[in-house]
Amino acid sequence: ELLQKIMKLTGYELYIRESGDIERLDNVSELLRSIVTQETEFGEHLSLANFLQMITLLRDSDIEDKSDCVKIMTVHTAKGLEFDNVFLVGLTEGIFPSARSLEERKNDALEEERRLCFVAITRAKKNLYFTESEGFGVKGYSKVPSRFLFDIDKSLLDMVGEVPEDIKVQSAYQAREFSGVKVTIYKKGNQIRHKVFGEGIIEDVDELTKTYYIRFVNGVKPINFNYTGLSHIF
Repeated sequence: ELLQKIMKLTGYELYIRESGDIERLDNVSELLRSIVTQETEFGEHLSLANFLQMITLLRDSDIEDKSDCVKIMTVHTAKGLEFDNVFLVGLTEGIFPSARSLEERKNDALEEERRLCFVAITRAKKNLYFTESEGFGVKGYSKVPSRFLFDIDKSLLDMVGEVPEDIKVQSAYQAREFSGVKVTIYKKGNQIRHKVFGEGIIEDVDELTKTYYIRFVNGVKPINFNYTGLSHIF
């Protein structure tokens, strides 16, 4: 109750909520839960000194934990830690780097996200795995690999399968769009040229998902509005 009163009087919890820092809010919630747990076990005899001592012992035991298990954490939480095997998942453009961060703070956010990626990569002592998935993600975009993957020297990677050339191109253009580059919106019936698929005609325009359906020689393909590898044929 004392901690809750302090947070309310100081406005700290409200400050965290308004800042949108979910990780810090989770940390505070976890602190409150741990206090409730200890109070339930030890009752009113639990002093601040005893509680802090217990927390210290718990942290020490966590550090010494060598059990065979998978530890799931955010990149922020992983700072300062090292593991034999690290899996960096969700390396998709618009997720890592975050589209929201790039839209709000542009280049400053990109450099911060790049530093975070470096932190994640350097947590691995022996093996490092990157994963990303296909499909549709942020704002109806076709999901494509993160620009950070293409920043890495290919000779250092052991690829499982090959990334199609059109996906590489689309990834580069989505990276530009998330960084604030403006694009042209085309209409149904427009003749266009695609950097990979060549010439085509826009057969349909889906405003909801921001997708063109373009007929090329090899069939109809969905292309997001924000893909800037299109040019108008007049």
